[in-house]
Amino acid sequence: MTNSEFSPDAYAAALLINKGLQPRLTPVNDRDYRSILALYDATPAFRALLQDVAAGLGLSVLSVTRDGAFFAPDSPDSIFAFRLGDMPGLPNAESRALAVLIHVAIGALFYPTAEKLNDETYNAPPVSEAMALSSLKSICTELAAREDRAQLEGIPKELEPGWQSVLVKPESRPEQQRRNSYTLEGLVSTVFKQLREKGLLSQLPGPGEVLYTANRRYTVQLREVLVERIFAIGREVVSDERGDNV
Repeated sequence: MTNSEFSPDAYAAALLINKGLQPRLTPVNDRDYRSILALYDATPAFRALLQDVAAGLGLSVLSVTRDGAFFAPDSPDSIFAFRLGDMPGLPNAESRALAVLIHVAIGALFYPTAEKLNDETYNAPPVSEAMALSSLKSICTELAAREDRAQLEGIPKELEPGWQSVLVKPESRPEQQRRNSYTLEGLVSTVFKQLREKGLLSQLPGPGEVLYTANRRYTVQLREVLVERIFAIGREVVSDERGDNV
């Protein structure tokens, strides 16, 4: 079958998914991307078609706006699903569990309350690796203090080695010139690097401490996919530290 025999709308729907799954691609620098987004906005039939094509690929449509199209795996069995074991550079289950908790700490720093996460007008303040490291310690200390399993309901048991290890894992190794995944500093840097590479965060230019801002892709995914019990606890801890109201 040649391309000419395909439905133009089906091709456009597949192309929109293709573009939406590319982490560094934005409508700003892609005219075709902007054109398909305009088609989506103006055509109910095309919106329904996109939902069908995405579902056939194992994807959920999170958001389609002029900022771009955002998708997520619709189940753990989706070929697009990401698992802890897929995280590169993390040598063991403990490190992978800690990486998840670092993600929680970073998300809670950007959006320390539920209202701010869902407020389209809210501009999350920049976050540094040092801030994430401090919040990680606070979150893990809080989790470790909850000895009653009822207080940990809804939190994957696989994460327990992560928060239990914070009390014994070295923050850094001054004798080493490079951070590594065996230190908390190294793990935090690894997670920030992964988020940048996936187009979820941007690094602000300038001298001094490195700061990161949240991209639209990160906000949408955090809002639609990642808000679970573990993130709620992270928000509670960060909000208490900042004095925010949840």
